[in-house]
Amino acid sequence: MMFSRVYSRACVTLLGRLIGSEPDALEARLDQLRVSEPYQSFSLPKGRGGQRLIESPHPTLKRLQRALLDGLFYRASFAYDCHGFVPGRSIVSHARLHCRQQSLVNYDIADAFPSVSRRRVRVSLERRLGHVLKHRAPRATRPEREELLELLSDLCTWQDRLPQGAPTSGALLNFALAPLDRKLRKACRAWQEQGLGGMVYSRYADDLTLSSRGALPADVDAVMRKAILQAGFRFHPAKVHRARRAKGQALRICGIDVDGDRLRLPRKTLKRYRAVLHHAFCADSLSDSERGKLYGISGLVQMVYQGWPAALDGPWQLLQARHDLGGLPEPHTTSPSGY
Repeated sequence: MMFSRVYSRACVTLLGRLIGSEPDALEARLDQLRVSEPYQSFSLPKGRGGQRLIESPHPTLKRLQRALLDGLFYRASFAYDCHGFVPGRSIVSHARLHCRQQSLVNYDIADAFPSVSRRRVRVSLERRLGHVLKHRAPRATRPEREELLELLSDLCTWQDRLPQGAPTSGALLNFALAPLDRKLRKACRAWQEQGLGGMVYSRYADDLTLSSRGALPADVDAVMRKAILQAGFRFHPAKVHRARRAKGQALRICGIDVDGDRLRLPRKTLKRYRAVLHHAFCADSLSDSERGKLYGISGLVQMVYQGWPAALDGPWQLLQARHDLGGLPEPHTTSPSGY
């Protein structure tokens, strides 16, 4: 059972009005969710080893969460340094902020999604959606808004955490991490006041990047670690990455190299993509999942290079001609893995 609480008709009507759903139809969906198994769990391998737990919502719940995302959560404001799970932003826009920088440090938040409790979701929703609700439902009373926030919290959490796999979890992770983002923006301003100009901070999901036009501040690790811990999260010590161009080190952000004022993919990545294109070219036919993977690669490559690099252009043209891959969708705003 997902939740046992029965919400008032006024609450259901208010939610229906906000997401464009008839109250009776929405009530029926909620009744179905009370007796259905809300999530199915499975594991996917992580890029660096280990397994990532994915919790896929029931189709009825998934449609409702998608409506919440489009009708409510995306109407909240997202700071310029937040680039994951935000329409129109991507790992490419995240990396592009750090062009022309000379040094950087990356931190990775450990177990970001399950670290966000239902209580934190409830608090974050009130902070981030308060003005949205006042604007879109000006006649709703405070008790009605509070009951609505309780319902939203029930619909978007599972077993007292954010389920990784729900459409709403990315936006809610951004809401929960907003205080951390503010602390690191404030730290950048403080460093600049000390004469350390050109400090830039941005975040893509659980990947935090801070860069500088020169050397990084001596206290950068202490500041970042304190901010992460005070925000109620942990970081992976083994995944802390530092790089400086003066030492010949690549400034790599979410698998993208920042090379002066340009972005490029590492040679190893281009070689792997070329092998994928060759394997697809040799296949007699392509399944929908294989085509989806190719479209994902195409979207990322074209966002990074604003076209096709020489290493992949020829193989892609041959593949397109053989398997009719015309009519590509718009470039994706996430990585080919979908994360």
